[in-house]
Amino acid sequence: MAKKDKSQEKEMGLMDHIHDLRICLLHCSWWIVIFTTVAWFYRDEMYHFLWDPYANALKDKANTKVVYTGIMDPFTLAINQSIVAGVLMSSPFIIYEGFKFISPALKQKELKLIGIYSFLSLILFAGGVYLGYGYMLPHLAETMEEMQLTGTESYLNASQTMETIIKIILGVGVVFQFPLVLF
Repeated sequence: MAKKDKSQEKEMGLMDHIHDLRICLLHCSWWIVIFTTVAWFYRDEMYHFLWDPYANALKDKANTKVVYTGIMDPFTLAINQSIVAGVLMSSPFIIYEGFKFISPALKQKELKLIGIYSFLSLILFAGGVYLGYGYMLPHLAETMEEMQLTGTESYLNASQTMETIIKIILGVGVVFQFPLVLF
């Protein structure tokens, strides 16, 4: 959608808006499918990248193992991990598509404000993800290891462990958005 002069703009009806929304959602869906497919081919590397902070904190402790507890767990873990990665990687394109859809209804001042907030949001989210990945995961591993009873072994469910790791990383990133919400 190219931005038109105010003199060239015509009033859009409800069906025109619905058609534009449909195209926007279709583009967003395609981005998610493309990036989920790419993530599928790198699922092993992603798994090890996400697991490394936790595993490195437990390096000297041999009594924690990651296991699959169900027959479909390897597939479920791989598909869930790929979908989450696909959505995250496609999020800039999804945001762009959404912005392209709503921008004709916004004034220049509002567009500038959204740009500033988007940039700050990205910086805060990246900082939160970094903190969750580099600081919280290793400390979580150490704390859980210290709480383990003497003489016991930990068998962590691979799917549940990866789900927890992803929730921690993304959760801290989302919590770092709080200053923008307050402002």
